[in-house]
Amino acid sequence: MDKEKSCSACKATSVCCFCGIGTYLILVGRTYPTKSKIFINLLGLGSFALGIRGMYDLLPLKNDTENNRQL
Repeated sequence: MDKEKSCSACKATSVCCFCGIGTYLILVGRTYPTKSKIFINLLGLGSFALGIRGMYDLLPLKNDTENNRQL
């Protein structure tokens, strides 16, 4: 097994968790006052975006395979 690539089950779990947390934050953010609502919705949108990026293996904290260092 290639150590640089994550397994499919790990990828699916992380994508589902990020998208689930993002969706939850967006839905819960609707009940808060205006300033809190904007902040919570942005957190939800960021979490959802990380989930979508995880599907394409573009997460920001990964090993740099070219230079053999961890970001």
